[in-house]
Amino acid sequence: MTLRRWRRREKLPVIHEDNLVPLLTKLGLYEAVLAGELRCSFCETTVTVGNLRGLYRHGESIKLFCDSPECIWAGLNPENST
Repeated sequence: MTLRRWRRREKLPVIHEDNLVPLLTKLGLYEAVLAGELRCSFCETTVTVGNLRGLYRHGESIKLFCDSPECIWAGLNPENST
């Protein structure tokens, strides 16, 4: 009997680190990240270029999340987070 590890396969959009700065600049977020003005949308940790692990759209805004395992999980499932 073979068990499938995943019940379904999903495509996850990813950003290569070489494209991160241009993307943040295009979104108007790069300077704010450098200045330490943005916080993780889940744990409120200051987001830096070094600890930024993802972003997602929430309504008309873009939310960022840090490299904490809990925040990564929540960022991959933002509709289920509180």
